[in-house]
Amino acid sequence: KTTILAKFIRNISIQKRFGVFIGKITSLSGSTIYIDTSGRGSQTVTVNSNTKFTDRTGKTIALSDVLVGHRIKVRGLWDKSNSTITEVTYLKNFSLPKILAP
Repeated sequence: KTTILAKFIRNISIQKRFGVFIGKITSLSGSTIYIDTSGRGSQTVTVNSNTKFTDRTGKTIALSDVLVGHRIKVRGLWDKSNSTITEVTYLKNFSLPKILAP
């Protein structure tokens, strides 16, 4: 028989999917950010002119405000086989603004 009754079919040969990643920046080079995540190891993040940058309060920041050692959250297209995140729609910097002790 060639009939399949399924609610969901997944092609596991496809290695790309959109996702959200949180990690610590280990290196920066132009529009490329290298992060270390707890669940998926080292990832290479490529941002572009469409990427929205914000701090933890939602205030808009620039790429130049993102520094090595900062903890960030990114949403983009993850390529599992290459450990890359492209088409990044937003980057949220949890290390900004600096919270001052009273």
